[in-house]
Amino acid sequence: MSAFEFLSVFVAVIMGLAVTRLLSAVGSSIRHRDSITGHWVHSLWAVNVLLYVVSIWWALFAWNQLPEWDYFLFLFLVLYAIVLYLLTDVLYPDQITDGLNLETHFIRHRSAFFWLLLAAVVLDMPETILKARAGLRPIPDSYWVLHAIWLAIPPVGLLTTNRRVHGALPVLFLASTVGFIVWGIFVLAG
Repeated sequence: MSAFEFLSVFVAVIMGLAVTRLLSAVGSSIRHRDSITGHWVHSLWAVNVLLYVVSIWWALFAWNQLPEWDYFLFLFLVLYAIVLYLLTDVLYPDQITDGLNLETHFIRHRSAFFWLLLAAVVLDMPETILKARAGLRPIPDSYWVLHAIWLAIPPVGLLTTNRRVHGALPVLFLASTVGFIVWGIFVLAG
């Protein structure tokens, strides 16, 4: 077993728990759909966070080519995974109960959500740069455009309570993320 295989198990467990937490809450919301009030902004953020976690998990595979690992890199990747887990956790309450209003829940927890999203986006930069410096994967120029958009979204979400703006933020996040993924698949892959 390589160092990557051994160390990545712990990171994969945390990220797997993030996906499990999110999907379990979505499933519970579907089962209780007649007794809760959904909200499209909340649902779109759930889609965004799921896509983000899965994409980061995929991108972490580039670390498998690193021949030597140190404890601080491992801790950094664990921290990143923990932030991603917490990001999924604040989207839904622990229990989906009758009368739950997901818009109210999101508004009540939006500060924690956007701070965690900002932390995840900020952690993505050194993770991406470290991979490039180790020669594991180059950074495409489009990454910086995507990252500028991602960095702008959390502060706006923290500073405004305007419903239209909060409706635009998950749409912008999703459009930029999907655009980057599609661009990567078709342009970078040739």
